[in-house]
Amino acid sequence: MSPNLMRFERWWSRSLRSWARSHILVNNAGTNLKERTFRELTPEAWDRLIRTNLDGAFYCIHAVLPAMLRRKDGLIVNVVSIAGKRASPLGGVAYAASKFGMAALGIGLAAEEKDSGIRVCNIYPGEVIRRSSKCARNP
Repeated sequence: MSPNLMRFERWWSRSLRSWARSHILVNNAGTNLKERTFRELTPEAWDRLIRTNLDGAFYCIHAVLPAMLRRKDGLIVNVVSIAGKRASPLGGVAYAASKFGMAALGIGLAAEEKDSGIRVCNIYPGEVIRRSSKCARNP
């Protein structure tokens, strides 16, 4: 088990003691990089982005799904990004790869759990440029 997964599962166990149950999961965490072209991208930056955008969604789903399955009820919403349908230089190659992966995670899970009472949906908000962001880049 990876150190990130162990850390997340410890946090999740503490959270469940406070909240009791989870009926809805919204995977909305995400980040991007300043290094948006493949030529600028380093393996370390790639790993950091994938860990946040894709692994984070997986870990959250992995934590809540067993309880949802026991109840035969639950909703998982993945806030993917339009970059999960259409790659562009604005978002960057690593961001698009992470968001295509997140989209596939949701689509695949929805197909697997369609008869179990678990609903999974992806939403694909459009591109946002925030000049105040440390990762802002002119298109």
